[in-house]
Amino acid sequence: MKLTKAISFQLLITLLLLFVFKIGLTQSIDTKTPIIIDTDAGVDDLRAISLFMAIENADILAITTTGGNLSSQQGLKKINNLLHYLKTDNIETAAGKKTATPPPPWRKFSENIYWGEKTNNKFNPINAKNLIIKKLKNYPEPVTIICLGTLTNLRDILQSSNEIKNKIKKVIWYNKSIFPFSGFNYEFDKNAADSVFTTDININVISNLDKALAVFNQTFLDSIINIDTKYAQIISKAYKNVEALNTVKSGHAKLWDDLIPVYFLYPELFDIQPIKKKPNFSINKNYNVKAVREKILKILAKDYEFETNVVFDKFPINPENYKYDVRQFMDTIIKKYGTEEWRACVLTDELHQHLGIYSTVGAKMGLKAREIFKVPIDQLQVISFAGNRPPIGCMNDGLQIGAGATLGHGVISIANDTIARPEAIFIYNGIKKRLTLKKEYTQQVRSDISKGIVEYGNLTSGYWKLIRKLSIKYWLEWDRNKIFDVENVK
Repeated sequence: MKLTKAISFQLLITLLLLFVFKIGLTQSIDTKTPIIIDTDAGVDDLRAISLFMAIENADILAITTTGGNLSSQQGLKKINNLLHYLKTDNIETAAGKKTATPPPPWRKFSENIYWGEKTNNKFNPINAKNLIIKKLKNYPEPVTIICLGTLTNLRDILQSSNEIKNKIKKVIWYNKSIFPFSGFNYEFDKNAADSVFTTDININVISNLDKALAVFNQTFLDSIINIDTKYAQIISKAYKNVEALNTVKSGHAKLWDDLIPVYFLYPELFDIQPIKKKPNFSINKNYNVKAVREKILKILAKDYEFETNVVFDKFPINPENYKYDVRQFMDTIIKKYGTEEWRACVLTDELHQHLGIYSTVGAKMGLKAREIFKVPIDQLQVISFAGNRPPIGCMNDGLQIGAGATLGHGVISIANDTIARPEAIFIYNGIKKRLTLKKEYTQQVRSDISKGIVEYGNLTSGYWKLIRKLSIKYWLEWDRNKIFDVENVK
């Protein structure tokens, strides 16, 4: 398709559909969302952290503790036991400062909750405040902070410097209510919370809203017990404690902090609304309890996909939804290159209105560029050297999908170059990289197409059948990690 000022009506319609699907791509594993978890180590924190540990796209930079359900030092021991149980001891941990607030009546209960066998706890000379600051400063992009307890540590890091808040993308905090504030996470350290509220940092507050169905009951626990993953089993072991089990049987146990990882992964299940008087604050006014319970079980079972779709809940991967010639290679392609490339190529073909060779190359190139820069969709600026005429110009359709650099966002352009070639420059934060399809692959395309024209004629039905066949062949055989030359551009 031509990327000219005079865009055809058909292309406009296709682009509109594309935006409805919001490209239907996921963030790749290399573009995990960086988070720091701050916890007061209640039993619901155990559930929430286990859920986050099961979410592969959550890049947990550190886990810190604050006073609340347990003291920060007690909480640190629990966290280290959990990380050892889950075989993730590489995550750095630290305790916050001691608080003068008297412990809650249920602290003994929290002390007896099982978080994994006792280990020789890692000694970290750095405290929670300094660990968080170090992680924020060293990470190249703003980080999301997950607060499962008080805001003591958050207050301390915000008071350390005016610049540090710019390293925080947002805070997701569990609390019962705001304006007026109530709930243990607020009340245990009101001074810290009130100090944080004077800043303009973005805070999303999640509450269970005292919904009747937001219970952690025996039926729900039984469902977790039947899940054979370490994330579910550590929760099951925690509730072998008689006191903990009694909170389930009595109806006291609710979904509290475990709502946050579900919100992190599925924000569409929550009706988040900003506060008029404090627009940097948002709180959920409603949420789908039934769906949340289902998602918790799916996350613990590792039966989920981290997708940023708008219309699809999951991108269709049922083979029966695809043409037979594509269907027969579907499993092999997904196993070799992953579901993200599968989506990119499928959506490219639908946009392009036929299976194309260079459009497939463009999809693979755009995705590879995102992986090199480690960014999600919509982050790259693209300069294409493919021209605006087929066949090489078809690469532009794939670039839009693979990189998420669409015409509508104004971040893709075509270089004023007289020689079209399968090449593009990708730009992110001032860094430029050029990706070019290697010569041997370009020569293979030319050779295969030339033979087809001799056999079938140019642009005949036989010719287009050959193009479709070759497109599937290259899709299957060409590894995006091997087919491009990559170089830095000054």
